[in-house]
Amino acid sequence: MLYSHTMRPYVALLVLALPLAAGEEEENNKALARKFYEEAWIKGNADYASQAFAPRYRVFDPRGRMGQEEGSYFQETIARRWCVINGDCSKTEVLWQVAEGDRVASYVMFRQTPHRLLLGALAHVFGRVPLERPILTVFRFREGKIIETTTQRDDLGIYTDLGFVNAVIVLVFALGGALGVLLTWTMNKVVRRT
Repeated sequence: MLYSHTMRPYVALLVLALPLAAGEEEENNKALARKFYEEAWIKGNADYASQAFAPRYRVFDPRGRMGQEEGSYFQETIARRWCVINGDCSKTEVLWQVAEGDRVASYVMFRQTPHRLLLGALAHVFGRVPLERPILTVFRFREGKIIETTTQRDDLGIYTDLGFVNAVIVLVFALGGALGVLLTWTMNKVVRRT
């Protein structure tokens, strides 16, 4: 006999414990996602990215890396480039997180103060400092490691904050003005000859 009346209380306890275990796993995954941002981005410990991600993980990124498999070193390279070499990301904030099953969605306000002189000057004149961009990332976890990442972010906003977009607009107006002066000068020469 597989099931008896004396087993009912144990089965009931098991059924009641399942949601608690699932909730505990979701909370652990949220803590792991938050720790990734705190260590790799906010504290500038880029090496931590390789610890947070599985050795191979799948990425879904709007810049063309859709469904591609990458090594964990790639996340380390991204964190090092953005938050160590090119700037200070210590003002980045994890604004909220939602977990369901093995997935955690984190809404992050990425903030970077540029280290490089030219980028900093360009951002101060034509953009803003610190640079800001909202990022929504969904991590999928297995055995405490990130095995998949899906990201949506405002890439144009970061280039606006860096001053690139406004500098290009100023450049277009300057070139347009120079072209207008050249055309006027050429037309005046042609009119004077006739």
